[in-house]
Amino acid sequence: MSTLDHSLPGEKKTPMLAPSLQYGVLLALASIVWLLLAHFLSLNFDGWLNKFAGWIISIVGLSLVILHFRDKLNNGKLSLGQGVKLSVLTGLWSGLIYSIFFYIFLTYVSPTILDTIKEAAINSMAEQGLSDTQIEQAMHTAGYFLSPAFMSLSIILGSLFSSALLGLIISAILKKD
Repeated sequence: MSTLDHSLPGEKKTPMLAPSLQYGVLLALASIVWLLLAHFLSLNFDGWLNKFAGWIISIVGLSLVILHFRDKLNNGKLSLGQGVKLSVLTGLWSGLIYSIFFYIFLTYVSPTILDTIKEAAINSMAEQGLSDTQIEQAMHTAGYFLSPAFMSLSIILGSLFSSALLGLIISAILKKD
């Protein structure tokens, strides 16, 4: 098994796979709990509160894995590259787990969420003055993007991108040479 490290030649190689998996699972579980809470409280899935909570969960989770790696596994040292790599790995695990849950959630638990999103999009386009034909064409195209499979894939890609961005910022703050 590969150790997935980011060390210079001659330096001790510190494995990143185990902490990234451990914290990726925890991050996914926190996101799943928030999704279920938001669903049962009937919060707007596209609203600012949901987005804000997602960012807070990610920031806390990535900060914890970086601190754990730096302080417990890497002798108090952390390079920018190590932090970003660890964040991306953690985001990959988290995104994979959460996307599988989200797919199941949209397909079997609450498929009406997609109908609600589609209705909101139709209403928004109607308010903008689009004709019925234009709305129908737009919704036909949007149908591909509003499928559980596409949304799950988007979660994985979004998780990778956001974990890289947040990992860069958090690692820059927490790095120690």
